[in-house]
Amino acid sequence: MKIWYMNLKDNRGEGIPDASSEKFEYCMLHNIIAIGWANAQKDNEDNYIEENKKRYKTASQPERIKDFLYAFNEFKAIEAGDLVLIRNSDNEKYYLLQIAEKDFHISVKDKLKDIDIGCYKRIEKKVCIETAAEVNQVIDLRKIVPLRTIQQICNPELQVAIRELFKRMVAEGA
Repeated sequence: MKIWYMNLKDNRGEGIPDASSEKFEYCMLHNIIAIGWANAQKDNEDNYIEENKKRYKTASQPERIKDFLYAFNEFKAIEAGDLVLIRNSDNEKYYLLQIAEKDFHISVKDKLKDIDIGCYKRIEKKVCIETAAEVNQVIDLRKIVPLRTIQQICNPELQVAIRELFKRMVAEGA
């Protein structure tokens, strides 16, 4: 079982409304974990990647192509049973999620809620940790330096602490 940290943010351009809070709540409600790049052609993986490469070139952001490909490939590497630590940047709540499947799905489009998500995986179990202070009682968050959108936590002490926290919270029914 691998442990991942996702540092989510909405990277839309200036003047485009930020929907990160709505997207986060939508994902938690529907038991999915997702990364964006909304509004791209998403009928299959190859088209999805090519569409996003074109999009960044058109927006004069070719440096973001590398970031997109890295995040996309790391997201694909998350497997069934892996744990993901994620933070809702709007309310500072943390969630520990256990992933239900290795496969990922491209495109969620909910026109009623104006939600467009690039690709997602299903969540098997999730626990909510109300505050960073609660997390810091068990995990020293300063040891997780989010350099990327998605990164694997390789520190053995953190891995053990996160696994134990997840087991305890699931047993408590959090």
